[in-house]
Amino acid sequence: MQAVILASDDGWHIEELKRSLKRKNINATRVPITELGAAVSSNFALKSRDRILDEADYIFVRVIPGGSLEQIILRMDILNRMAALGKKIINKPSVIEKTVDKYYTQFILADHGLPTPETFVTEDFRQALEYCEKWEDVILKPIFGSLGKGIVRLTDEDTAYRVLRAWDENNLVFYLQKYIEHGQSDIRVFVCKGEIIAASERCGSSWKTNVARGAISKKIELPQNIKDLALKTAEILDLDYTGIDIVLENGNYKDAYIIEVNSIPGWYGLQQVTDFNIADRIIDLMI
Repeated sequence: MQAVILASDDGWHIEELKRSLKRKNINATRVPITELGAAVSSNFALKSRDRILDEADYIFVRVIPGGSLEQIILRMDILNRMAALGKKIINKPSVIEKTVDKYYTQFILADHGLPTPETFVTEDFRQALEYCEKWEDVILKPIFGSLGKGIVRLTDEDTAYRVLRAWDENNLVFYLQKYIEHGQSDIRVFVCKGEIIAASERCGSSWKTNVARGAISKKIELPQNIKDLALKTAEILDLDYTGIDIVLENGNYKDAYIIEVNSIPGWYGLQQVTDFNIADRIIDLMI
């Protein structure tokens, strides 16, 4: 059997997946999604620069880099085409399309009654500034993005004005959330095929708690309400595997909020506090 891993380079997660797939006698090839080519009414359907990829049984999506609207649409079109041809795409293209958009993800969860932070999203500078003044302590996020990059906390009117004006001049959307005091920590729950396989508390030196931004992972035992929240999130969004980030307001497990759902999740920090190989468990559940 064959697998394609869509990623820009051979990082830690790619090597872990390759090793785990090899254990199942599945040969894995890494290909940047930007190097894919697809054909219609031809003798092949999918290729990279140097090989035909039609024999791939599985396609793991690990990186979708930024690009123009046309480039993003093409990448998703190719994934949807491969899914229609019977390839198993992980995660499914329809799921990635929803979860890559923070606003889309949030309103789906909120409409199902799950707790998410109070949020306002707009293109309008004036309305964005009004909400910064109203809430006083605000998180401004890119509507697309991960690893904590580009996220700004705004706590005074002058800074808010300058930052929002800069975003406005660059034609960026204002995705604003009322800040939740969480004691510089959050919870990452890793769900695969309807099963919680690992969890950790991530402790940062500031309000950002991403491991990619320097946070430290600690092993944690989850109470049932957090388990239920994570499993329901994965079910609603139809995720094969996901990393779900949850904050506790003032450390209270009864005041838990979903702040991020990752359809291309990392597990490097989790692996440091888990006594089995997470990639092996992912592949065992997926294949």
